[in-house]
Amino acid sequence: MAKITLTRKCPFCGTERQKEFDEEQYRKYQAGAYVQDAMPDASPDDREFLITGICPDCWDKYLGGGN
Repeated sequence: MAKITLTRKCPFCGTERQKEFDEEQYRKYQAGAYVQDAMPDASPDDREFLITGICPDCWDKYLGGGN
């Protein structure tokens, strides 16, 4: 199973992160499949990283809707 490594920078804090994804699943996503369909085993944090680059800490801080 081939892997692809993506590097993204969080648009809020600027932290650069790398994540590894299955290449075939990534290609399906790039071809237009919904990320949850293309990568059913990816965590919500990993899917968010792929879509927006937002890191989990910033998601919680700015978008999580916490108290």
